[in-house]
Amino acid sequence: MIGHLWSLLGLAVYLGALPLGLGYLLAGRKGKTGWIARYVYGMLGMLAAFQVACVPLVLLHRSLLEAVVWWHILMAVLAAAASLAGRKPEGWTGEPETWKRTELALAAVAVLLLFLQCAAYGAGTHIDNDDARYVANAVAAYESNTMYRYHPNNGTVMNYFMGEIGKETTSPMMMFYAAVSMVLRIHPTIMIHTVWAVVWVAVSYGIYWMLSVCFYPDSRKNRLIFLVLAMVLQIFGNTSIYTASTFALTRAWQGKAFVPAVVMPFVLALFLRRWKDPGYSWYPGLLLIALSACLCSGMGVYLSAILIGAAVIGEALRERSMKTLFLGACCCIPNAVYTGLYLLVHLVIIR
Repeated sequence: MIGHLWSLLGLAVYLGALPLGLGYLLAGRKGKTGWIARYVYGMLGMLAAFQVACVPLVLLHRSLLEAVVWWHILMAVLAAAASLAGRKPEGWTGEPETWKRTELALAAVAVLLLFLQCAAYGAGTHIDNDDARYVANAVAAYESNTMYRYHPNNGTVMNYFMGEIGKETTSPMMMFYAAVSMVLRIHPTIMIHTVWAVVWVAVSYGIYWMLSVCFYPDSRKNRLIFLVLAMVLQIFGNTSIYTASTFALTRAWQGKAFVPAVVMPFVLALFLRRWKDPGYSWYPGLLLIALSACLCSGMGVYLSAILIGAAVIGEALRERSMKTLFLGACCCIPNAVYTGLYLLVHLVIIR
């Protein structure tokens, strides 16, 4: 009974209070920031802190518990740094308006569509062969307090990072899931296929809401219409097994789905926000999303760098500013570092 209560309390803290509190410091503390943007920033902050903490420990063959400890230390450091920086509110809600009947109806439709998509994950889960490696790695870490030490196919101890396991040494998203499961005492399979799938769907639509604020800062009605249309297109986007909609609504927990569902829309939102307001400080967000993308998959490492680079170059040309170009390039340093570590693992350690 106590264990169940701890798990429920942990879910409320780690999937609710913690990201909101961290996002309160990262996204701006007052007025116009809004709890949706704060939650998105908070989740990205948790991912970024874990990426920095976990990768060196994986390469050194340290335990999952050590990763959990260092993750919490780095989240505290991140929160302290954001608090000392004293970021001002950045305006992710639009101008305040009184709610009208049409807006309430649109909000109800959006909530219903979100509930249906989340309920699909909660009531049943997509069977994906990739999980024979992904989820198996998380389960092995959770049960043995190790990280990438057991082969997911046969359970044998690995003396080095075999095959595709090598690319997860620099993108250990499954270790993030295992770490949260260790703290909450909930099996990773349950967390990944049910809880985290719902969380990432909600986060992705939170980012679409941030995009709508960039398009329609003065019209809540238009923002809600944009969000509803985005949800409808997502639901009916299963035109092939390779679309972003298919990945987001069938296996959102996988890194290859996290990139199109979260990383790319977030970078676009930052770019549009900066384009509309050149005084907006987008560099903390770029750094957070770069680290989060590096955590989720090897694909995220280079795709996020390409997208961030394109956005920064476009904005630097518009502003005619070398400072913008330099600071934007600095936000891609994690991508270069983890690419180097990946090549080190594959070309030196494994071979």
